[in-house]
Amino acid sequence: MWATKTGTRWHADPDCPSLKSRARSDEFAQPSSGTLGDRILPEGLHCDPPGILTDYLNAARHLVYYANETDEGERKRARGDLPISALGRHLGGSGNVDELLAEEPLASISGPEYARRSRLAEDVNRYLSADSERACVMVLADWVRRGRTPRGHQSHYDRFVGAAVTVFDAAGLTSNLGMHYAVNRDPLPEWLESVADGSTCESATQAIADKELAYAQRGRPADESNISKLVHETWLAAGARWQLMLESKALAHPGKVLALFKRHGSGLDTDLLDVLARTGPSATLKIAHLDWTVAELPAACRLPFASNDEGPGGVILLDEPGYQVTHETCELFLRNLAHSLGYPDLAQHVRRGTATLDNAPRTKATDREYELSVAVQRRGFSSSPGGAGISADTCRPALLAALEGDQLARPSAGRKHRSKT
Repeated sequence: MWATKTGTRWHADPDCPSLKSRARSDEFAQPSSGTLGDRILPEGLHCDPPGILTDYLNAARHLVYYANETDEGERKRARGDLPISALGRHLGGSGNVDELLAEEPLASISGPEYARRSRLAEDVNRYLSADSERACVMVLADWVRRGRTPRGHQSHYDRFVGAAVTVFDAAGLTSNLGMHYAVNRDPLPEWLESVADGSTCESATQAIADKELAYAQRGRPADESNISKLVHETWLAAGARWQLMLESKALAHPGKVLALFKRHGSGLDTDLLDVLARTGPSATLKIAHLDWTVAELPAACRLPFASNDEGPGGVILLDEPGYQVTHETCELFLRNLAHSLGYPDLAQHVRRGTATLDNAPRTKATDREYELSVAVQRRGFSSSPGGAGISADTCRPALLAALEGDQLARPSAGRKHRSKT
C-alpha cells in the first residue's frame, strides 16, 4: 500500500490517478498468537489493488470479520449468553469471494473457521429449542422493542417505559427532560435488543445499570457518590421489573407452532429467525426474490408475524403439532405447496433444513424462475381465507399430504393427483 507524504490517504492501486507520491509504504505486523479474528488488515483504502488481488483482499476482510464475530460469540457464550447475531450469518461473500473461499489456499483457512462457527451453533442449539422459555422470551423482547415506533402494539412498549418510570419515581430520582425520555432514549431499547440477541435478562440489566452508573459519575463530586449508587441500584430494579414483565408474557404463549414465513419482512429479527429455524425440523424455498421457510417456532411468533407493517409475515400451519414433523415433512410440504399453487418449477429449489449453518451458494435463477418468484412474493400471506394472499387454508392440502408422506403431482386439467413417495 502506498501513501502520500502526509500518510493520510492510502492507495492499493499504484496506477491510481489520485496517487501523487509514493514516498511511503507500510507493513502490518501480525500477532503471534490468537485467532484469525486478531489479524490486522489495512483499513480506509482510497482504492483497491488491481486485478484478482481485489478479490483476495475482499476474501481476507470477510474471513477476518467472520472470525472476529466467532470470537465475540464464544466470549458471550462463556458468560451464559447466546450469540444470536453471530450465528445468523453465513461464511460467504459476493462476486468471486465464494469461489476463492472454496479453493486453495483459502479453503484450508475458511474450512476451520466454518467448523468453529458450526460448533458454536451446535452448542447454542442444545440450550435453545422452539418450545423453550428462553426462545419465547427472546421473540417477545424483539416484538416489544419494535413497538417503540408507532404501530399496533406500541402500548406494550409503553408499559415497559411506565414500569421503569414508576421505579424511579419511588426512588425519588428524575431527569432534566423527564424519566419517560430518559428510559426511552437508550436503556429500554438497548435492554430489549440485548435480550433478543441472546443475552440473559440479568446480563442485559447489569450492562444497562453499569452504563448508566458511568453516566451518573461523570463530572459528579466524590461526595455525591451515594447518588450514583442509588442510580445504579434503581436501574437494577427497573431491569428486574422488565424481566418479570417479559417472563410473564412468555407464560401466555407456551409451546410451539409449525409456521410458514418469509425470511425478510417477517416482523422478527432475521438473525434470530434463522437460528430458531435451525433448532428443529425445517425446509427452505430460496430462489431470486423468494425466500420462504417452514419450521417449528415458538408460539410467540404469532405476534411479530401479525404486527408486520407490510402485511402478515407468515402463517401458522399447526398449533402444538400433534403429528411427528421432520425435516422430510417440511421439505415435502414446500414441494407440495409449489405444485398446489401452480408453480411446480419452484419445487426444485426446496432444500431440507439442517441444524448446521448452510454454506452452499444460492442457485442462480432463470428468467422464468425470476418472474415466478416475483409473482409469488407479491402475493404475500394472509391471516384469513378468501384473500389474495396465501393463508393456512391455502396451505392445508399440501400440508395434509406431506403429513401422510404423499407428494402432490403437477396440476393437470384443474385436478391435483397424489402419488405416494
